[in-house]
Amino acid sequence: MSTARILIAARDPALVAKLQALLKILDYTTAGVAASASDARRLAESLKPDLMLIDVRLEEAWQGIQTADAIHKQWQIPIIFLIDSADIEALQKAKVIEPVGFIRTPLDDNEVLATVKLALDKQWIERQLQESEQKYRSMMEAMSDLVYICSPDYRIEYMNPAMIRKVGRDAVGEPCHRVFFELMQVCPWCVMQQVQHGQSVHHEITNPRDGRIYRAASMPITHADNTVSKMAILTDITERRQAELALKESEVRYRRLVESATDYIYTVKVENGRVVSTSHGPACVAVTGYTSAEYDADPNLWFKMVCEDDRKLVLHQAEQLLKGETIQPLEHRITHKNGKIRWLRNTPVPHQDGAGRLVSYDGLVTDITDRKLAELQIKEHARKLEIVNKVIVAVNRATDLTTLLDEVLNASLNLVQFKGAGIYIVDAQSATATLVSVQGLPTDYVRSLKRLHLNEPQYQALYVQGQGAFTDDYTRVAPEWARKWNIRSMACIPLTAKDTVVGALILVHDAPHAFSSEEQDLLVVVGRQIGTAIDKMRSELALRESEDRYRTISEQSLVGIHMIKDGKLVFINDGWTKITGYTRDDINAWGFEEFGRIVEPVDRAFFLDQIRKKQLGLTDGIVPVHDFRFLSKTGETKWVLLHSRSVQFADGHAVVGVVIDITDRKMAVQALEAANRQLRSREQELISANRDKEVLLKEIHHRVKNNLQVISSLLKLQLGHVQDRQAAAVIRECQNRIRSIAIVHEKLYQSQSLAEVDIGNYIQSLISHLFRMFLVDPGSVTMDVAVDNVALHIDQAIPCSLIINELVSNSLKYAFPDNRRGAIRIRLQAAANDLYRLEVGDNGVGFPPKVDFRNTASLGLQLVMTFVEQLGGSIERIPCSGTMFVVTFPAGKKAVAERAHGESNSASQDENLVS
Repeated sequence: MSTARILIAARDPALVAKLQALLKILDYTTAGVAASASDARRLAESLKPDLMLIDVRLEEAWQGIQTADAIHKQWQIPIIFLIDSADIEALQKAKVIEPVGFIRTPLDDNEVLATVKLALDKQWIERQLQESEQKYRSMMEAMSDLVYICSPDYRIEYMNPAMIRKVGRDAVGEPCHRVFFELMQVCPWCVMQQVQHGQSVHHEITNPRDGRIYRAASMPITHADNTVSKMAILTDITERRQAELALKESEVRYRRLVESATDYIYTVKVENGRVVSTSHGPACVAVTGYTSAEYDADPNLWFKMVCEDDRKLVLHQAEQLLKGETIQPLEHRITHKNGKIRWLRNTPVPHQDGAGRLVSYDGLVTDITDRKLAELQIKEHARKLEIVNKVIVAVNRATDLTTLLDEVLNASLNLVQFKGAGIYIVDAQSATATLVSVQGLPTDYVRSLKRLHLNEPQYQALYVQGQGAFTDDYTRVAPEWARKWNIRSMACIPLTAKDTVVGALILVHDAPHAFSSEEQDLLVVVGRQIGTAIDKMRSELALRESEDRYRTISEQSLVGIHMIKDGKLVFINDGWTKITGYTRDDINAWGFEEFGRIVEPVDRAFFLDQIRKKQLGLTDGIVPVHDFRFLSKTGETKWVLLHSRSVQFADGHAVVGVVIDITDRKMAVQALEAANRQLRSREQELISANRDKEVLLKEIHHRVKNNLQVISSLLKLQLGHVQDRQAAAVIRECQNRIRSIAIVHEKLYQSQSLAEVDIGNYIQSLISHLFRMFLVDPGSVTMDVAVDNVALHIDQAIPCSLIINELVSNSLKYAFPDNRRGAIRIRLQAAANDLYRLEVGDNGVGFPPKVDFRNTASLGLQLVMTFVEQLGGSIERIPCSGTMFVVTFPAGKKAVAERAHGESNSASQDENLVS
């Protein structure tokens, strides 16, 4: 085998390079590389490679498959596809063109080498076989002897030219016995069975066409699939046998004449109106089997031969003859000497004397058996065709499934003259077949086999594969059922439609019945007709149900539906009439121009433009859903939502539209828009008023702060005139408390929110003020302040600030005597359960152990207890090296709400604050 030339068609350079390297290992030549479909076709035509490797997705979708198919068909180049192992869809499509192999990507070196080598070896073997076959054919065609080959089923597979010339045509595919000997059945001398067993047989045959004699040598030819065909070589030996044939010619001619004789003459003599003798011609033996001597020996032999059912007719003919009446030839049956029934035509010719008396009559007896049998076959065939025609008529005439099945059951029973029949209908979803129509079947049979499960093996052939079954002796197939239901013969015919089994026709009989091939063919035709009719009727029923369902939906729909076709408004439903006021009679002659006239002029141009485009099936500029206004029949303007689209029917485009009355919605939208405008106007007014209110509140806070500072200043002036140190201390404490409240109002004035105070920023300002008031050296006492991002409502901010003021003031006054160094610690954090936790402490000398802070004469601690109560919280002192108070109180809005709805004593607290 010479070096193979391989064409590669793929876009991936790396894939191509690897393939070339692998092919080189096998000593194969890369004839060319194509990166596109056009290059692949061009290179295939010019290079004619031995093999082609092509990517299934050469350029797009299935371009590789289409290109490979075209190349293989045009130049018979074998194809191997390069395909992604996960691309199942591409694999299915590629199999259609029958490639010699597949190579999966990513490449497997061993797979590539094995697949390519196997494909090329297979191609080489096929070529060798073709060359061998060509030599064989050349030898056969050069022979002068007649040569032919026939298959195991007696069909001609090959004829050499000499045989074709002899027969007069190339008869490959036809039965050999029909071509060579014009026989309808296999030749009785056929040696095929011997050849099938591997024997070579030599015999002589005579061609009935030209009488030539041939020596036939028949020998077996075994194929790859182990089937055996017969090859026969016929040598003409006519001249060799002519002498022998001439000697036997007279004997053969006589025998043929005797065998082919179908007529003989008889004579009956009559005296006084009675038969006295009968003589039969010598040819009677060829017709009846009896000789003239046998008829002479038994005068009643003729009448005995007549079949019992026909004897009355024969006697009546004889009586008419004897009476001198004019008679017609009579056809009747006799029993031949060999026991077979033969049909005869008896034509008597009477002879009278001068007085007109019957003296004798001659008769011509003609064997008409072949004609009668042919006539009976024709009648039977005509009867069956008539029944098939009745089935077809019933199929076309039936309006419901029950009537159809009843009529075809009657026709099928008449076709084969059976006793019982039934029809099963297949339900594909449940994989069952149900007996839906019955005539003459045993009740127990119907009850036992009412429903069949098609997944059971015994029903697969009939209901799944569509194979009919004709059983002439049911006792051999199912003896128990045959005895139980008295069934001797059965036919099971699949009812098919579009190659799908939709049911089965079952015919049963209580006697054996051999189904002829004609009966089987007719029953199969009947099955196809019934199956097609059932499928058609089911489809029509489903279509009618669908039409009725959609018509009901359309007619009862509250939305309007219309259809425009060929420029005409061809359909509207009741919903459309309710919306527009126009009835079907009103729109009977409307085109879409008339339709457009009820549309508001503002919307009309766009409406008509959309209808025209959709009528033409266009897609550009189409708006499937839009609103428009129209004038109802009563003159009322209505808003509707139109959803319409172009629909392709068999006879052209139509526009189907759904109309929804949205007048109320439009009115509601307009009312809503008006209300929104009013709300926006009112909102602007409220925003303006709120802005003024905020300015006023800030001014109030500013004034309150100023007034508190005035009070603080007055106390400071008064302090200059107070000589009593205790009174001066009281005045300073009041001054601090006022300053604490003033700082709150100052922060509110500076804040964006007029309701909440940033407590962290406030504490820093408060501490700075207290350090100045108590002349504390920042170097000796330090502040450790840590406050979460907490904003307190003003009702909480003031009590909280005063608590801090009192506790920090106490620390500055008492915790660090004799300029002692120390630190004050303040913490305000959000705790669990929506609470705030305030810690104020120092590391000074500590709280006196014998003093109860809840019950003390100190005004400051009394105020702290009052402010804690005002916050709705609790306070406790934590043991430590110094003094630590912890106040817990509810978070802002919750505390404000509880305080607003609870028992408020703010007035008394304010009085306590002032005092």
